[in-house]
Amino acid sequence: MRLDSAGSIIWETTWGSPFNDGAANLITLQNGNPLVASTMRYNSNLGPTRFYMAELDSADGSIIWEQEYGQIAGGTAFQ
Repeated sequence: MRLDSAGSIIWETTWGSPFNDGAANLITLQNGNPLVASTMRYNSNLGPTRFYMAELDSADGSIIWEQEYGQIAGGTAFQ
């Protein structure tokens, strides 16, 4: 979600799989857009997990681009 200086919600959005995805890491790019990195699960909460990254539009939270990467092996982290 994006908040204004008073703490009011400007926009909020959710996305991901219907399963237990990983927590997202967030940074703000030089253009002001949020960049999120996380993981997504497939098939079940115990199923395969893939790395995921997306750039969001700071104005409305819509996805500018997104990319899924290879399946996670071991304790690998994507941040």
